[in-house]
Amino acid sequence: MTSKTPRELSGPLSMNELTSVFVPIQPGKDMVGLELEKFAVDAAGRPLPVLGPRSLRTILEILARDHRWKPEREGDWIIALHRNGDTISVEPGGQLELSTAPDLTIDRAMAAEREHLDVLAEITGGWGLIWCAGGMHPIARLDDVAWIPKRRYLIMRDYLAGTGDLSHWMMKMTASLQVSIDYKDEVDAALKLGVIARLAPILTAISAASPLSQGQPNGFQSFRSNIWSHTDPARCGLPKCYFKKSFSFKDYAEYALDVPMFFIERNGVSLPAAGRTFRKFLEEGLNGHTARLDDWKRHLTFLFPEVRLKQYIEIRSCDRQPGLLSFAVAVLIKSLVYSPQTLAEACVSLKPLTY
Repeated sequence: MTSKTPRELSGPLSMNELTSVFVPIQPGKDMVGLELEKFAVDAAGRPLPVLGPRSLRTILEILARDHRWKPEREGDWIIALHRNGDTISVEPGGQLELSTAPDLTIDRAMAAEREHLDVLAEITGGWGLIWCAGGMHPIARLDDVAWIPKRRYLIMRDYLAGTGDLSHWMMKMTASLQVSIDYKDEVDAALKLGVIARLAPILTAISAASPLSQGQPNGFQSFRSNIWSHTDPARCGLPKCYFKKSFSFKDYAEYALDVPMFFIERNGVSLPAAGRTFRKFLEEGLNGHTARLDDWKRHLTFLFPEVRLKQYIEIRSCDRQPGLLSFAVAVLIKSLVYSPQTLAEACVSLKPLTY
């Protein structure tokens, strides 16, 4: 997963520029942010339509019109809504995701999700829907779920079709809980990444909530996790660099440089990258375009490891769970990583675990 022979970069961006995007903006704030995905399921187990009077599009338009959410559009389609640091976005299969603003407490995320669900119940009252918080759609078949008409999702769909036999299941059928945590500096990031990477399988196990698919037991406690293990190995799983004795931001950059790209954006248009790695993009360009720092930042958001590095750490190993359970997982993670003594003890205990 990491570059086998790291070498000097050629092209318009230096390694210092590439690693600068990992320097935290407000180091050591000990904040927590959550991303909470969910499905709408009707009485017959069918997914919510994308278009029509009772549809996902109708919900998004009402949220923008009546509930003070600022819409972000692609053409005439709302692809995200923003308010007070929170974001509502739509995943490729119509999963609705609430991303909460970073906060010192998890209470704020709970309150935001509670209000979000209350508003959804108000909008869809009489539609016969259940908002399902689980690791995957429990009843629908893959072909029952429509693709969200977002160009980048269609590019991803076409590319990922050749990288894993369950990649479209990942895009359309899964729902996760993601927990984001802060780090102080490169040393603190290395410590937290090493611990969380080694705990990733345990976090998957204790949050497992996807034993049903297509209306039947599927033989797994977390079928969502199994789906991810059959999706593009170049960008999924755990980067080996997290297990190095001396991890640096450069190690993660070297890993990311050799992951194939989905697309670049120029003048609001998504241009497929045909699987070219970012390293090749730096060296050779793409259709006359040279690499820019915003290309790099976008590329990093389309890496899907169990634990992802940005200017904070995203923990992505958990099924979405119902009720308070998603928040309990977040409390566990927060208690582990923000207690210096607990984190140090965890590091010692888990160090023997290899990749």
